[in-house]
Amino acid sequence: VGFVAAAGRVKSQFSWSMRPACTRTADRCPELLGMRAMNVVSHITQGDVGILTIEQARLLDDSSLHGVQKQLLELLDSIEEKKIVVDFRLVDFVSSAGLGMLIRIKKRCTDDGKALRICSLEPTVAETIHITGLDQLFQINEDAAQAILAFESGG
Repeated sequence: VGFVAAAGRVKSQFSWSMRPACTRTADRCPELLGMRAMNVVSHITQGDVGILTIEQARLLDDSSLHGVQKQLLELLDSIEEKKIVVDFRLVDFVSSAGLGMLIRIKKRCTDDGKALRICSLEPTVAETIHITGLDQLFQINEDAAQAILAFESGG
């Protein structure tokens, strides 16, 4: 019930996100030029663990998720690490579309033989993941340091 109420509140506060996405390309839409190079996911390596930090606060709909998912998948394809942590410390809301993206990331990691952990979930994000039962699918840690320790201990 809390998730539905939160989703309704977000929908009314962010009604602009319900508009159809611009279908113009960056070549014909100058305001999109800067968006092409915008990084919404950062990557650092700590030992043999790749830490991918999502740097977008709200994972709401297809238009806001497209860049995040694209960069996550590109990084997963390009990095050598087989132990991956996706850090959510800057994310304060995840919609059902965001949860779908997270499941696709998990599938890609599994297909590529990579172990995945998620960490630093804000309470609203943790509650959403718990309510949907996805906490049974993902290994969740308090922060990146705890995720790395869990990998080192064989977990």
